[in-house]
Amino acid sequence: MKRNLRAFLCLGMLGVALPWLAGCGGDSSDSTGASDTAAANSTDSASTDTNSMTDTSGTLPHFPDGLHPDDTGSAMIAAAFNDRISRSPAGIGDNNPNVIVCLGDSITSAGYPGFLAGMTGKTCVNEGGLGEDSGRGANRAASVLDAYHPAYLCIMYGSNDVHSHYSFDSVISHLAAIIATAREHNTIPILATIPPMSGPRLGGLEGDVRQLNNMIRSLAASTGTALADVEREF
Repeated sequence: MKRNLRAFLCLGMLGVALPWLAGCGGDSSDSTGASDTAAANSTDSASTDTNSMTDTSGTLPHFPDGLHPDDTGSAMIAAAFNDRISRSPAGIGDNNPNVIVCLGDSITSAGYPGFLAGMTGKTCVNEGGLGEDSGRGANRAASVLDAYHPAYLCIMYGSNDVHSHYSFDSVISHLAAIIATAREHNTIPILATIPPMSGPRLGGLEGDVRQLNNMIRSLAASTGTALADVEREF
């Protein structure tokens, strides 16, 4: 019942959020080189391009290709982040209280920052990179924060790491590094679990997604980091 209500509320936000999409989606490609990081074996590669996936049987609602959310799914992800941002304490130094940076992979670049902008009334910089894994995110976190001086950093990585069968310990290490970098910059980190995977191409990774997400929850608890539990929204 709670999730159905959240979905209803998010759908109600579509009319508010859509005007922000054009203004929040293009900040990452040239300035950070994120568009050059697509890995051949990642979930964002051509092998899982939505245009080439004709069999959508078994995919979860709001994930047409089993990975990337539709507009409703993106709005639900945004709502999970918005809930945590609205309850986060102050303490941002000289950073801009009206700027949020969203750091992640193509699930981020697909559109949730635009909906988050509509919900918060803040500028949301979309720093989602196609094919990006948690290691790349950790490598560029400092430069992104230096560029925008945001009050908040929304962090969502792990889908490409799962698909590439990278060590979950390394993913957690990278996420911990991003959290530490945010705090060094007086930016409030908001860590997220990753969405579920489903369908004929990705459904076999459901167990790995659950395992990594449990580790992400433990990381948030051990570091005192606000958690947007995206997985549980779906």
